[in-house]
Amino acid sequence: MFVGYGSTYNRFLLYLRDAYTHHNEESRPLVVLTDGCMIDDLRVDQFPTCIAFPVKPIGSISNDHEEASSFQALIEQDATLGQVYAYQATAYDAMLILAKALANSHQERAVTRDRVTRSIRTQRTSGLLATYSYGADGEPTVDRYYVYPCSMGENRKLSLGTPTAVTVGPR
Repeated sequence: MFVGYGSTYNRFLLYLRDAYTHHNEESRPLVVLTDGCMIDDLRVDQFPTCIAFPVKPIGSISNDHEEASSFQALIEQDATLGQVYAYQATAYDAMLILAKALANSHQERAVTRDRVTRSIRTQRTSGLLATYSYGADGEPTVDRYYVYPCSMGENRKLSLGTPTAVTVGPR
């Protein structure tokens, strides 16, 4: 079963617990959470649980990617962060997509909203975390997700295991 938000999962967990009170652990359903579920009080200790992200682990950013050094320099400028979060790399990738679309629009002599939108929909951009492309409807055409097994770690904090890459077929 799939659940999108952590707070929804915590409420849903109450119903699951009631429904599976008399079932052994092996017969309990696998719960797959989306990346929107990352909340502080997420409980994953009563049902087998995984979290799916559409991007590879932040630690796997290759130093030989042409944008990696620029990204690392930006992160190092902000000493308050302490660590790099996936949303930072995702935001960086979003700016790469927009910059490429603006450059493509500029080559057509005028930057307009329609040209930028068209450029985004027709380009493939190799970012830090993924290669991005979009369908005619403007939705991303993600073909791979990373599924992390979850457990309750030290101090009742969520702990993520080693991810498995899952390829998704055509939409």
